[in-house]
Amino acid sequence: MERSHRSDDEELYTPLLTRYPDTETFLLGACRWQCRWNLRRPHFGRGMAGMRPFVSARRPP
Repeated sequence: MERSHRSDDEELYTPLLTRYPDTETFLLGACRWQCRWNLRRPHFGRGMAGMRPFVSARRPP
């Protein structure tokens, strides 16, 4: 969980927060970020082996 918060800070909030002119635009950008994080971005934590979280969650136990 902590690693997720760090990535949010480093890849969403810090570089992009000042680019959004209003709350609605920021929320749209944050939604896009969540889609990227869960559906497109490979992860290398324990047991992930480069899989995206969505793929890992659909994997049989």
